[in-house]
Amino acid sequence: MAHVKSDGSTLGMSGTGRLPPIQGGRTNPAAVPALTLLYHPDLRRIGDRALLSELPLGREALLSRLQPELAAPDAAAGEPLGDRHISREPLHLRPAPQGGITLATGESRTSVKVDGVPLVGDLAISAADLSRGVVLELADRMVLLLHVLDHLAAPAAKRFGLVGDSGGIARVRSEIAGVAEFDVPVLLRGETGTGKELAAQALHDASRRRGGPFIAVNLGAIPPTLVASELFGAARGAYTGSVQGQEGYFRKAHGGTLLLDEVGEATPEVQVMLLRTLETGEVHPVGTQSPQRVDVRVLSATDADLEARAAAGEFRAPLLHRLGGYEIWLPPLRERRDDIGRLLVHFLRRELGALGKADHLDPGAPMWLPPGVV
Repeated sequence: MAHVKSDGSTLGMSGTGRLPPIQGGRTNPAAVPALTLLYHPDLRRIGDRALLSELPLGREALLSRLQPELAAPDAAAGEPLGDRHISREPLHLRPAPQGGITLATGESRTSVKVDGVPLVGDLAISAADLSRGVVLELADRMVLLLHVLDHLAAPAAKRFGLVGDSGGIARVRSEIAGVAEFDVPVLLRGETGTGKELAAQALHDASRRRGGPFIAVNLGAIPPTLVASELFGAARGAYTGSVQGQEGYFRKAHGGTLLLDEVGEATPEVQVMLLRTLETGEVHPVGTQSPQRVDVRVLSATDADLEARAAAGEFRAPLLHRLGGYEIWLPPLRERRDDIGRLLVHFLRRELGALGKADHLDPGAPMWLPPGVV
């Protein structure tokens, strides 16, 4: 464990080191319009995308059977939609005032639905609509997301077990790669279901502690009367019904990483004990007087507004400071809609494989999945 000093050095359970010149939190570089395949009859194409770099330059982009070329984010070359049900005559995407786009049918005979509504004539798409993402369904066979990418980065050398290539996930991978090898504590923030434990596992696997244990504990699932002994251990007879000593999660994680999930649920008493452990690198098992040294990197995760709780006196501000030596925000699915197709195929492949029906996803297999499912 380490505490970040104002000069960038770290002190704590793990000794000394230096932090890279990076900052946690959200990023918002210049946005680039893009088209991402949410569904294609060839499921291998799902997730391919094309950057519409001509639009910011004031030129129109064309969408047809033959153009643009869409490629996986880590591929050197791509290919067009290439489906005979899509017209060779293009749809026109034209730059509009205030960052919007006009979608014009032109001479194209391709049937188009925009967010489920059939397209008739030209359609003005606002910058706000683009920021949320606009779904284009072509010929009832293909689904694309017209959106903006707000984090363009070179494909990560490691994917860290995280599915997707949206701007938000690219940022998360970049931050994991930048901070994993440092023993600074990391606070993982985001809504329920955004993958905070997966990110914690990735931080452990990419760190120098990868050979040690990785232990995740949900503080919200432990009865308040047992949290102290579960975390810090307990001597035999320390409380009623205690017939043997208890090691505690901190000592079980010695030499490795401990994830405190739902850390916002920690009781005031446990918050005091956590702060003491983070400051000293020692735990005091319940019912003992002698502290015990532990070598643990502490990660924590929450969907709570800890700053608001600290302002209300419900969460200790010094503990928040200690836990948040570095923060990584995990984006919700509504902010990474271009990953929906990728996630769908990932979970389909896993579940169909378990049922022995993975051949349903083979190239050339009959089209059995309705495009509108995404």
